[in-house]
Amino acid sequence: MGFFTPNGSKYRYVGIWYNNYPEFNPVWVANRERPIEDSLGKVMISEDGNLVIMDGKKDVVWSSN
Repeated sequence: MGFFTPNGSKYRYVGIWYNNYPEFNPVWVANRERPIEDSLGKVMISEDGNLVIMDGKKDVVWSSN
């Protein structure tokens, strides 16, 4: 699990992929609807216990709930 930028894209996503696979192919992407436009994004656990992804402006771009 981690941040990645697809080839030919300027956007960053958080996803899960297989490490020992010949090609990079994410099997799950959290923020596909709202990609991060900078390299300052972070994944956090919020005070209410949800997994959240924030961009560099500290706006929540994805939440588990």
